[in-house]
Amino acid sequence: MSQRRLHLQVASDGEGVRLDTFLARQAPELTRSAWKRHIEESLVSVDGHPTVKPGLPLKAGMAVDTTLPLPAATSLEGESIAI
Repeated sequence: MSQRRLHLQVASDGEGVRLDTFLARQAPELTRSAWKRHIEESLVSVDGHPTVKPGLPLKAGMAVDTTLPLPAATSLEGESIAI
């Protein structure tokens, strides 16, 4: 399974926002709850340090890094049916 590297810089409008909320806004392919689990598994770093605190309040200029697995390819195919 491939992965996608995510590097985000917190802008002034992200000041004071929870880490999980910030990530859900910036990368909506995961829900805030999924981001919370991702953070609690130490898969997110803030300013180069792994964190396990989803509620960490961010400050402008902070760097947020993580790696997301890409969804697995599916081999499902539609079938033609008469209607």
